Amino acid sequence: MTTKSNATETTPAVWFSRHAPTTAQLADVRLLGHHLVDVETGMDLGQMAVNSFADRDAMMGALLNYVVRNGAQAVFGVAPTPILNAMLRGIMGSKRTVPFYAAWNVARSVEGGKPSFEHFLFEEVVAFKVE
Repeated sequence: MTTKSNATETTPAVWFSRHAPTTAQLADVRLLGHHLVDVETGMDLGQMAVNSFADRDAMMGALLNYVVRNGAQAVFGVAPTPILNAMLRGIMGSKRTVPFYAAWNVARSVEGGKPSFEHFLFEEVVAFKVE
């Protein structure tokens, strides 16, 4: 389980999901000691298709640029499997990484229904290689 902090000072973090962060998610980000910046770019990235290795590599490059450009100390959201795998492979031997926190959502919608969920918490699942 993710350790929560009571920090009043927060560090920048970026969002990576096709959906906007909910109020509960924003509160959780803050409890973890961060604040989100440039959410719109993260939502645009989250909508990109990942149907090939070329798509995956393009998304990873764009995500890296997004992290570095914003001085992000963490990434929050929902990432497709190829991106999580690329992050995992990328951190081996890295000197600097930033954690990726994935949303643990509960009470999901029924298949074929309108997308809905209730945010439970963020869990650190992998890290993103920055150097």
